[in-house]
Amino acid sequence: MAGRGSSLPEGRYSAFLFDMDGTIINSIAAAERIWGAWAVRHGLELASFLPTMHGSRAVDTITRLGLPGINPEAEALKITDAEITDVEGIVEIPGAADFLRSLPANVWAVVTSAPRDLASGVTLSGPANILVSYILPAAVVIAFWQARQATPGKMAIGARIVDAKTGGKPSFKQEAIRYLGYFVSTFPLCLGLIWVGIDKRKQGWHDKLAGTVVVRRKHGGAEPVRFGD
Repeated sequence: MAGRGSSLPEGRYSAFLFDMDGTIINSIAAAERIWGAWAVRHGLELASFLPTMHGSRAVDTITRLGLPGINPEAEALKITDAEITDVEGIVEIPGAADFLRSLPANVWAVVTSAPRDLASGVTLSGPANILVSYILPAAVVIAFWQARQATPGKMAIGARIVDAKTGGKPSFKQEAIRYLGYFVSTFPLCLGLIWVGIDKRKQGWHDKLAGTVVVRRKHGGAEPVRFGD
């Protein structure tokens, strides 16, 4: 829920979309330096031009000018290359990086007119990205499976993960294989997840790989799960 004094409306949020400039970073100094140099080279009046280049794609900004003998796409590429390499003066909006790190990697994204190569500079990279995007989510999910045989979503519906042969608690190896199996299940158009709807035991491909099955309090409809031979 939104806290007191927050600008967010009251409610629960399952995902977040963030603008980049002015929300996560402030790149005004760098952008105006690069665009200012470009404008001077093309004989533009800086005071009137610079306010027009914020919040638009470079190619759109240049196209609007209608400069004779100018290829907007080629010029926009030069501007973008300069913005990627010349980052002096780009600063974090206070607290933005810590807030993004506090969110699960799969519930937020940056929505911006900037090219992906330029925008990727505001996200974590290298070992930090691997840690936050892959290792920590895996550790949290497997920890829930170890402790409760379920993540909070499954716990809410009274479901838990068990060994498909014995009905007992899966081993750590099975849980690790099941987690990695989610990538297999989702990669080909999520067919491995859709498989749950047609399989008699309601096993997705990740369950098939790990030798696990999800059981819940009898609710009717699905075929009861049987263990052993």
